[in-house]
Amino acid sequence: MKRKGRKSRNQINDPILEPFFIQYDECNYSLCEKSNNDTIKTYGHYSSLPLVLLKICQLQTKKENCSLIKEYINSYNEISNKVINKFKYDTSNI
Repeated sequence: MKRKGRKSRNQINDPILEPFFIQYDECNYSLCEKSNNDTIKTYGHYSSLPLVLLKICQLQTKKENCSLIKEYINSYNEISNKVINKFKYDTSNI
């Protein structure tokens, strides 16, 4: 019996997501980060793109080092709005 191989992985590199990038195939999305010494850290595997984007927002917010909950929430909202608005598009003509 011939084994089916995994299809090639694609990669999303967008400046709005930096320092993170997304690898995906027909099964899942993987959230990754390339470090200064060219090693790749994988944060997880997700079933949908929106889940990956939410995780990116969480990780970017943690890098802000907020000490108060209000600062954290404001930072998270600012980052998530930036990421979400970047990918909005007009579907009225479809």
